[in-house]
Amino acid sequence: MFSETWRFYKFLVLLSVLQPFFTCPGCSVKEDRDLCPCALVLEFPREDAERLQDGVTVCMRGYSDDGFSLCDTLLAGRAASSGGPDTVSGKWSYSYVVPKGDIDLAVAYSADGLAGELNSSGRWIEIDEGRPCPSIWTCCEKVSARADRVTVPVRLHKNFCRIDIQVRDVDGEEFPFKLRVRGNVNGYGLDGKPARGAFLCDAERSETESSGTASESTGYGYAVTVPRQTDDSLTLEIVTGDGVAKSFAIGNYISASGYDWTSADLKDICLEIDYARTVISFTIDKWTHSEQFEVVI
Repeated sequence: MFSETWRFYKFLVLLSVLQPFFTCPGCSVKEDRDLCPCALVLEFPREDAERLQDGVTVCMRGYSDDGFSLCDTLLAGRAASSGGPDTVSGKWSYSYVVPKGDIDLAVAYSADGLAGELNSSGRWIEIDEGRPCPSIWTCCEKVSARADRVTVPVRLHKNFCRIDIQVRDVDGEEFPFKLRVRGNVNGYGLDGKPARGAFLCDAERSETESSGTASESTGYGYAVTVPRQTDDSLTLEIVTGDGVAKSFAIGNYISASGYDWTSADLKDICLEIDYARTVISFTIDKWTHSEQFEVVI
């Protein structure tokens, strides 16, 4: 009788010792691996080393119940996450510990020093009215971070379009009007898709001025950068002191030229205004369209 009681007592002691291994969640138990985090590794090609020197913004948003979100700035040699260059491949890798599940990943570099962040509306990059689209290169993906370690190759793409406008005047005088561009996209969501909103920006004098021979007109160069478009609503306005004197539906012309707003890397566009002959010419690659206009002061 005593021996049976003693054996039962030892069995209870054994259960009490083993109980934490069965009931406590942890990465050491095979059935509970989903509770472990994921090591998410961002791998940049060697050609992005210079961009990493200036700073690359990383934002993530998860779909788990804990509402995971993160925004960080990667700087070569001084990053908030762990990482650095691979001396063999030349690639730069940075790792983050994230909860397992689907994650929206958005990476951006801007020559203008942009730092995209999540706001209350879920907008990632928002362009204030009156300001141009920043010169941004982005990579946006939905990542399945369900393994213990996931590596994501990051390839940054040109996500802005620079519209160069050459204004020619036979007298070589200063162009007396403002050039203004309007559109219906004023930013990007975390998925990289254009976000609808009012866009308005005046073209600025570019660094290089157009010029010609004695038999040609001379003039000035202007430029404005616009975000990726979703329709043909982009317009170019000639603005005088009394308001908008002439508006051109350049979105239609851009579409007619075969320009692709869905391409991975957006091309730039060149327009030419011959102020002396009141002609505006649209040149996009090899496509050209001219239209007469008249502005009465």
